[in-house]
Amino acid sequence: MIVGGVFKPLSPVVVLPPEPIWPGLNIPFTSIPVSNTFLATLFADVVLLAFAFGAWRFSRSGRLVRPASTISLNGWSSSCGT
Repeated sequence: MIVGGVFKPLSPVVVLPPEPIWPGLNIPFTSIPVSNTFLATLFADVVLLAFAFGAWRFSRSGRLVRPASTISLNGWSSSCGT
């Protein structure tokens, strides 16, 4: 059996231009309009930075070690066969 063969499938080219949110609203100090994709990228960056900042604060808090009560309950449950 020939894999691929003579006739290979062609991928369609999909090009979607960004849509401006408000006509005349530009990125400060440029003439580039604020688009929906630019706004979504900024939102995703803010969310990612918030998660990173939260993880950094959690790691600095010193609460990374589980309390002894949860460790003993985990040992008890594993000895019961569950």
